[in-house]
Amino acid sequence: MRPSWDDYWFTIAATVATRATCPRANIGAVLVRQNRILSTGYNGVPAGQPHCPVTAEHMALAHCLDSLHAERNALANATVQTYGATMFVVGPRVVCPECRDAMKLCGVDYRYRPAVPTLDSVIREVNEWQAVTFPRATPASVVEHLRREVQELVADPTDLSELADVVFLAVGLAYELGVDLKTVVAEKLAVNRARQWSEPDHLGVVEHVREAVS
Repeated sequence: MRPSWDDYWFTIAATVATRATCPRANIGAVLVRQNRILSTGYNGVPAGQPHCPVTAEHMALAHCLDSLHAERNALANATVQTYGATMFVVGPRVVCPECRDAMKLCGVDYRYRPAVPTLDSVIREVNEWQAVTFPRATPASVVEHLRREVQELVADPTDLSELADVVFLAVGLAYELGVDLKTVVAEKLAVNRARQWSEPDHLGVVEHVREAVS
């Protein structure tokens, strides 16, 4: 289905948010007038400055003093008159009073949507959290942790918390191995699609047909 203009701009703003250089929040803004993009902006430090650190201390800050808000950056990045434009903002927090005032002074209206989790954003946030929480993790330790969580999930397959832990650890293992989990899954999906699959066994498990060894 073809998206509406609003959905289109919000989708672009969500993509812009992935460029954020402060890990405390990923926020994206797209400045639009007459269905044409005037500029974009994401929250982060000024150009050329080191990115904010992914540390427990920084993540616990009430407010980052080094980074600029996405809305301010979008206004600053505009190379044409912004009067009459609309800013589409996506992120985990609403537009702050200071940014609302700045947009009002420039004759800019705004629309906001909370961030909708995507696979990319979830993987990125899980990796950032695990790097801080488990700095001494190794592939072997992650696999052992994964084995334990799978056993707990086997005991209660309806436990969504345990299911989430299994996913966290799968993401963490890919991070420790230095591989792109999406690429690995896509490649394995292509392999599985080319395979022949057996009938379900007495437990309902379906496995691929293994070629006989001559």
